[in-house]
Amino acid sequence: MNRNRFPKIILILVSFLILEGFSIYLIKEDSVIQRMNIMKTVRKTNTWFWKIGYNYRSFYNLKETNTNLASENVRLKEKLEDLSHLEINKPNTTALKDFNINKYYSAKVIYNSSNSLHNYIILNKGENDSIKKDMGVISPNAIIGYVESVSSNFCRVKTIFDIDNNLGAMLKKSFTFGKLNWNGMSLKKIELEDIPLNTTFNIGDTVISSGYSIKYPEGVPIGQVTSYKLINGINFTLEVEIFENMKALRYVYIIENPNYNEIRGLLKEKDYEKR
Repeated sequence: MNRNRFPKIILILVSFLILEGFSIYLIKEDSVIQRMNIMKTVRKTNTWFWKIGYNYRSFYNLKETNTNLASENVRLKEKLEDLSHLEINKPNTTALKDFNINKYYSAKVIYNSSNSLHNYIILNKGENDSIKKDMGVISPNAIIGYVESVSSNFCRVKTIFDIDNNLGAMLKKSFTFGKLNWNGMSLKKIELEDIPLNTTFNIGDTVISSGYSIKYPEGVPIGQVTSYKLINGINFTLEVEIFENMKALRYVYIIENPNYNEIRGLLKEKDYEKR
């Protein structure tokens, strides 16, 4: 009987060794697979961190690029205004020398109020940057508002989307002058009031600044006519959709009129408030 048991023991032992060897092989192979998976995870992690770093560098460089572009646009605007006055004053070159041309300051919007009847924005420029109360503020697309108050490094701008803010504007084609007001409704539309009955205009006509203001130069774009209504059979009120998306506003230009104090001194208070 012992002889019969011996082959069984050998068979069990051999089977055990075979299974053990196969198990070691599987563990070894699994270790390789695990190492491969770990390496894949490491590579994915490194790639993720690289993308984060790249995006951060790109964002930082984009901010710097935007700042440089804003400064360059200021210089181009001033040169363009130089050329504009040069064209006007061709017959009299001394007039150009005596005329004080507007100066522009680029600024970034750091706060934007857009859900009240008295909306405003805050800019990252203040008294230390030569910014003063009542300076006009525009974007590359439209008039934005004017400086309402100033601190050392910041200023608050009352936008055209304030029910108490009104300014002179005109139809670009006919030069017909009217008063621009916001009715407190949409942040995309304002109203051009007091347009005479005999005025010729069309849907889609452009509305610009009138130039009868010491805050804004003439010809700054505002928006386009989208509809109109007759008021008391006397004049028209035009609905104007502005060219700027106020909720996406990032960079603006602050306008310094070097003749401001002199003209301001000649205006009556009630006339000044209209401008």
